[in-house]
Amino acid sequence: MRYQLARFSLATFTASTLFGFHSPWDSFVDAEKTVPSEPQGDINICPKEMSSFFSNPMGKKEKNVNEKPIQSCGNCGEDAYFFTNKESFISLGVADGVGGWVNQGVDPSALSKKVMEGAKNALNKEYVSPKEALSISFKEAEKSRDTNPGGTTACIISLDKKKGLLSAANLGDSGFLIIRDGTVIFKSKEQQHFFNAPYQFSIYPSNMRVTPGSILNTADDAAVMDGELQHGDIIILASDGLFDNMFQDEIVSYSNSILERIYARFPDYKDTLKEMYQSQEKIIPQMNPSILDFVQETMHDFAKGLTEESAKLSFNMYRKSPFAVNARRIGYDFMGGKVDDITILVGYVVGEDLTLNKSRL
Repeated sequence: MRYQLARFSLATFTASTLFGFHSPWDSFVDAEKTVPSEPQGDINICPKEMSSFFSNPMGKKEKNVNEKPIQSCGNCGEDAYFFTNKESFISLGVADGVGGWVNQGVDPSALSKKVMEGAKNALNKEYVSPKEALSISFKEAEKSRDTNPGGTTACIISLDKKKGLLSAANLGDSGFLIIRDGTVIFKSKEQQHFFNAPYQFSIYPSNMRVTPGSILNTADDAAVMDGELQHGDIIILASDGLFDNMFQDEIVSYSNSILERIYARFPDYKDTLKEMYQSQEKIIPQMNPSILDFVQETMHDFAKGLTEESAKLSFNMYRKSPFAVNARRIGYDFMGGKVDDITILVGYVVGEDLTLNKSRL
């Protein structure tokens, strides 16, 4: 039995400089500061069929009207992503440029784009593990250190189409989660040296000295994960802009509400899914082209809606967000969301040879 994703849909929010949010610390509660309740950046939605696109960044660097899109991965402000669909596997990744580099005159998006571009190029040549893809892409980026200095987190996941196995490597606080039958069955663990200082690739330009205590992680530091996927699993891969602004149960609740659209349209499919979850034999549910088409459309809406919701919450200065909870845990008097670029990829796992008749995995 072969597996595919129907399909990975992408949405991004690029944070705005309109209100001067150059770091999460700038959004501390201030009685004199007026913070909008609605996001003031750009929501960019990828077409249903994954393709490269470019959005003018409005985040922590000045808008460059002469900047050109790169063709091998998407630019989402300081975030970047890639997606590649090969005969035997699917791979995708997200990276989040470290905003603090802007204080050194460095474009925080340069390295995140370079790492995603390098990973996609490596995987387009042949299958390598996510950890190997991270290693190859970072070593390639180091060769052009003065062109793409800075820091970035990165997370890459791959799906073996034949075996339905997922493998992943995560460096830092981007990450992914898998939802099955309304429950999170796996969530990547974020890696931090200390609060708000995630594990990250770092490249110092030739004119900058590496000082003691500098963060210099490599692909060997990435957390490696493997697991078995099942028909109907939801995969959400995102930069920390999602996880800093929405709690896990909020993400699951949103996921369940979106899936209800599918079940309301195709109640027989819902019943067969339930039978599959309860059966030790793992029956493939009935799925015809109409269901597949609707699932694809729904995943598109899923990515868009989840991004819009997390972006809206990031501007709520009175909310005790996940970021605020973690900040207060170590003594920071922080309240509100964390205004940041948000990149979210959402996919629904299906079998490739599904028919109206039940068959076994």
